[in-house]
Amino acid sequence: MKKRVRVKPGKSASMLGMGVGVVFCLIGIFVAIPALGAFGIFWTLMAVIITVSHGVNVFSEKGLSTHEIIVEDEPDSGYCEGDGYLSERAGFANRTEHTGCEGQTEQVEERLRVLKHLYEEGLITEEEYEKQRKAVIERI
Repeated sequence: MKKRVRVKPGKSASMLGMGVGVVFCLIGIFVAIPALGAFGIFWTLMAVIITVSHGVNVFSEKGLSTHEIIVEDEPDSGYCEGDGYLSERAGFANRTEHTGCEGQTEQVEERLRVLKHLYEEGLITEEEYEKQRKAVIERI
């Protein structure tokens, strides 16, 4: 199932965008329109749109979203929680498939190997390695 999430810029980014928009509006009014005619009008209109959209984000709670993220839920793949995540981060394509988590003790060795590989490659810190290692051992 797909879920759409709309994201708007933070207040500080919108303030910066609004400030730059005001500068571009002033350049448009005092430089671009007198020197470039129709293009100067187009420039100024675009600067006004940018300024207003950022101003709405600064001064209203709802604001205007600038990005949309589509999040897809993964169907149940038959892996225990964490198996795929660790294997994918370590670059291992072969995950041991099983039904449910009852047979998880057979996978402890593989998961510990994956964790060690992640740590040795510098993909996780020693603190993360120890925490995950303890979690794997506790599940036995």
